[in-house]
Amino acid sequence: STHAIVMLRRKLGNFQLNCWDFAGQDLYHATHQLFMQTNALFVLVWDFENENRDFHEWHNTKYENEKLHYWLEYARYFAKKSPILVLKNKMDMFSEDFSVEQKEELKKQYFILDFLNVSAKTSQGFEELENKLKTIFAENPSFQSPNLPTNWVEVREEMLKLQGNYTKTIEFSEFEAICQSKGTQKSASTILGYLHDTGVVYHKNIYFNNKIIINQSWVIEAIYKVLDRESPEFKVLKAQKGLFLYENIAKIWKNHSEEDQRIFIDFMLSAGLAFEKKANHSNNFSDRTFIVPQFLPSDKPDEVSAWEWQRENAFTLQNVRKTHSFLPKGLIYGVMTYVSYLSELEEINYMWQKGIFFKMKTGEVLIEFYEENQSKIISIKSKTDALIQKIMEGLQYY
Repeated sequence: STHAIVMLRRKLGNFQLNCWDFAGQDLYHATHQLFMQTNALFVLVWDFENENRDFHEWHNTKYENEKLHYWLEYARYFAKKSPILVLKNKMDMFSEDFSVEQKEELKKQYFILDFLNVSAKTSQGFEELENKLKTIFAENPSFQSPNLPTNWVEVREEMLKLQGNYTKTIEFSEFEAICQSKGTQKSASTILGYLHDTGVVYHKNIYFNNKIIINQSWVIEAIYKVLDRESPEFKVLKAQKGLFLYENIAKIWKNHSEEDQRIFIDFMLSAGLAFEKKANHSNNFSDRTFIVPQFLPSDKPDEVSAWEWQRENAFTLQNVRKTHSFLPKGLIYGVMTYVSYLSELEEINYMWQKGIFFKMKTGEVLIEFYEENQSKIISIKSKTDALIQKIMEGLQYY
């Protein structure tokens, strides 16, 4: 069972593979979309044992098992154009499988290329898997590498050399200088976008103070110190209901400089793993306050329920609902991030795993996620239609 994201680079015949092994536990779901927005092959590993059990345990902690259909919907939601290879593990233990008809039906519903069986324990099926991967990458047009200009290839090689030397970050100006030395400075931004999309480096324009992350594993390892259930700080953040203060940051990342700590926080912000409690944040890092939504309490506060009851009985509460057949776990965290950046936001009053209650300049708003008759609902309640519609406009991509 993977906990966190493990990054691997492997050679497969003539192909260079950049691999990300995602943890399936709900605590880590928000991190997946970081690496699911570029063209890739998704190898969905599952087994019938977990398909038939609601929970599993790891280090004395119980985790919910999501079924195969959930992960197929999940891949389609975040990476609509990326194909899927379904890999059933534990073939040495379980012979149970889908019928041919069931597999064909799933292929019609999702972008599934094939179904394979393997055993991680005995290595059965791995030769077939390797051959299948070679065929997919050789024949699928979406994975055909463009004929890159020689100087682009040289820039990429320079980035790989920096990784080999354990360089953590470089300034964008340094990257431009490397491009200039290869005779392609005017294409620096385009090349950087390509290197980000292919997993060589990580870069987001509004984050990291114009730095490029060369060593992604360095950042990911630091981030998972926050989410590590075995760490003392995990219990502290849980007790603080997700409040991530400077004193927590300084303690968890005590062996890192403040500059590094700022990069780690920016990475969490870019991934939806955290958001700033106040959007117009202070330039003084020690004065900033963050929320890690994975640690929010599960129950709706009584104060919010009381607010609903009072408004509904006074007939002063409007309600608009968006219905979805599927909503990934953790999507509410993205909504919370969106709310934190609203220009008219005055205060976020309450947050929990399935909702957020906040005050705008023109009134109070309640956003909740829940299930009803097997449908997923996003509910927005406020006193006026105008305020609800303003929020709805921002949520149209959720």
